[in-house]
Amino acid sequence: MQWELVTSKENKLIRHVNRLASEAKYRRANGVYVCEGEKLLWEAVRDGVPLQAVVWEQQSLHEARAARPEKLQLLETLGCRLVEAPANVFSAASFLETFSGPLFLCGIREPKIPEKGSRFLALDCVQDPGNVGTVIRSADAFSVDGVFLLEGTADPYQPKAVRAAMGSIFRVPVYRVTTEDFFQAMQKLLLPVYAAALSDRAEPIGNKALGDAAVIVGNEGRGVRPETIARCDGTRIIPMSGNAESLNAAVAASILMWEMSRWR
Repeated sequence: MQWELVTSKENKLIRHVNRLASEAKYRRANGVYVCEGEKLLWEAVRDGVPLQAVVWEQQSLHEARAARPEKLQLLETLGCRLVEAPANVFSAASFLETFSGPLFLCGIREPKIPEKGSRFLALDCVQDPGNVGTVIRSADAFSVDGVFLLEGTADPYQPKAVRAAMGSIFRVPVYRVTTEDFFQAMQKLLLPVYAAALSDRAEPIGNKALGDAAVIVGNEGRGVRPETIARCDGTRIIPMSGNAESLNAAVAASILMWEMSRWR
């Protein structure tokens, strides 16, 4: 595949990238999201992620050709659209304040609700895309079978979420479902569901095995919705010895997934 040169900020592809970066509805309607960074690009290639297009700043592309010719040659065999653009045009498409490498477009995965698996993490109304991405990265690190995103949770394909996931978005199954569909799926898998929440009956993790199960982590300020907690098989808390009242949602989720992995 040959590289094509784009010299206008009004180019259709450049405008397409802009909308993908800024509009969740546009991403979902097109089934495409945008990533940025050379390290992330090679990770996507390694993982066999189907690429639709790659946009590379012209001077940086020339440097990459000289330093990593074999990788560029591999990229040119993948059949995706390859575009180079001068710095002023590329910057119109980039969504980061500092240059971090090429932009590339990937198809959004919408996997079917799983029929197997024993460890899942669910997010209930978690609104910070950075937290969502970090949870996906931790799920990858601790071999969780998938992450469920319930109503009100941020788009996992928003650029901030993709950046925080650090390539794990390519590997971890992410299910965007209703709360009802989530509980039905766990019931079919015969898995208990626990909410990470304070309650009179909450059990500290570590006191009791947290193995084959699904755990729900809630909104950054309000926690798991009461009506969701009411449907759970119990609640779990993370013991803390310091003065902080609570943990960041992504930190809490990561600790819970680590605890689940200990019983694997």
